[in-house]
Amino acid sequence: MTISRLESAKILVVEGDQRMRSFMRAVLSVSTDGNMEYAEASNGEEALKVLNAFKPDMIISAMGMNPVSGLDLLQTLRQGFEDISPFIPFLLISETGDAISKVKARDAGVTAFLEKPVSVTDLHQGISDAILNTRPFIRSRDYFGPNRRSRENHYSGDDRRNLLPVFVSPPIPLSEEEAGHRPAARAS
Repeated sequence: MTISRLESAKILVVEGDQRMRSFMRAVLSVSTDGNMEYAEASNGEEALKVLNAFKPDMIISAMGMNPVSGLDLLQTLRQGFEDISPFIPFLLISETGDAISKVKARDAGVTAFLEKPVSVTDLHQGISDAILNTRPFIRSRDYFGPNRRSRENHYSGDDRRNLLPVFVSPPIPLSEEEAGHRPAARAS
């Protein structure tokens, strides 16, 4: 499976685990038929040093790293960091995937979110979500990032909200036979 919009893309992977960085590099290389530029960093602090020289089109980062976490890196970029666009697609990968991590990532302006362990399919889906299903960015007093509202799925049936109510008469009691009851067996 190739992701055409990634071909010739510049991707920065920020991940503390060397094996995971190698896995992502291999998946990205196959996904783009080798037509991409790739850089990596082992934590957010290293990533900040690489950013201006590399100028990535997308960042894929683990969430929990020290001394600068993926979440801190995301917040720094969304607030504006040197010449890096605050609109850059940012895929965050959490070690836990708990609700608190998801809320923190969403509130920091993440483009897409994945949980470890990450499969090839998960990584492809996360990248596709981040690049192909872009959302407009929102700026408010407390937030800058992709629109956090879910896309609306338009209901295709009748709009029942505008229908007049149907009044029914009080229910007519059913006989035991109609109700499916059998008369209780009598003790002899």
